[in-house]
Amino acid sequence: MERTDPDWYNKLYDDKIYIPIDTFCKQDYPIIFTKELISKLRNSKAGYVVSDFNGQKLYEVLITATKPSVQFPEGALHTFQFVKTNNAYKFWGIDSIP
Repeated sequence: MERTDPDWYNKLYDDKIYIPIDTFCKQDYPIIFTKELISKLRNSKAGYVVSDFNGQKLYEVLITATKPSVQFPEGALHTFQFVKTNNAYKFWGIDSIP
């Protein structure tokens, strides 16, 4: 895909937005969930927020993995999103800032 194509990002995003769970577990999980990150997540206090996403409630668990500092002014925040279905919560996705 050429970056000169004005829609290159939209095409890439459309292709990669939903990753099959087996692909995520094999390829992405080990890259994202390192021992260092898991330790930070376990030792950090979680916050919670409920937001609306196209009329559906999205439940987010917010964890600050790195507090803002001179070296990292934005810090690092990880969010884990869930939707409630049939009285259970279904994993929706993860994000990190930055």
